[in-house]
Amino acid sequence: MYINKFKGLNLQSNSFDNQETGIESLKSQIEVVQPSKSTYNIQHLFVVEGDKRFDLGEYLPKGVLFREGQEWAFSPEKKKESLFSVEDPPNVRVPLHEINTQSGRLALLHEMGHAIEEIKLDRAQPAKLRKLITDISNILITIRRSSEYLDIESQDDRDDYLKKKFHGMRKSTAFSELGDDETFLNAIQQLARDERNAWANALLLYRKIKRDKGVSFLGEMNKDEVFALIEDKLATYQKTYSTLAGEQGAKLFFSKQPADII
Repeated sequence: MYINKFKGLNLQSNSFDNQETGIESLKSQIEVVQPSKSTYNIQHLFVVEGDKRFDLGEYLPKGVLFREGQEWAFSPEKKKESLFSVEDPPNVRVPLHEINTQSGRLALLHEMGHAIEEIKLDRAQPAKLRKLITDISNILITIRRSSEYLDIESQDDRDDYLKKKFHGMRKSTAFSELGDDETFLNAIQQLARDERNAWANALLLYRKIKRDKGVSFLGEMNKDEVFALIEDKLATYQKTYSTLAGEQGAKLFFSKQPADII
């Protein structure tokens, strides 16, 4: 068994750029328990604050695991498709170097919110819709990592290039199903609902941990600061997808719930 307490880390989170408020305002620490130092599996994430200690896995839906990863993500169950493929249980991917930062904690709650939405509340996306959403994300990543995009200095010019290139790629034979405008818009609208619901679940989970364990998982952040971070993340989604979806994309991602949810 390998235990890593990750004390003293204060690394910038990729999930919430320029929003890190520092480890000094976190009162709790997370201890990671893995079967061995070389494995990606995580047996426990123990939250420790003074004499209080509990396993964060208590709040995952049954059958969902934590797993070390490079980026925050919820990965649904992967069925075994052949004799040589691997059946992978649903899991929340955790970049371990970020778990003791406030932005990392918020991202962790968000991915747990996705797990709650899909597994506990039984609102899993149909496989076809999930593939469409994944294809949209992959196209965006490909464009944003291209030298042509990175060489453009003006953000407005980058946005114009992104929009033109994206629609050209989605209408190509490689992404034939996305070529239909109605199908494309439906996929974005579903993505927006999923993100809003995951954040709502994350906020409710934060409140439940505070009530059950007497631990403020996000440290000294007040509800307005938490909600501001979430709105900033949703606004980032909104800027990208409303550009791609036109008028139909207006306000898709903005939360309609007041900040007093927590």
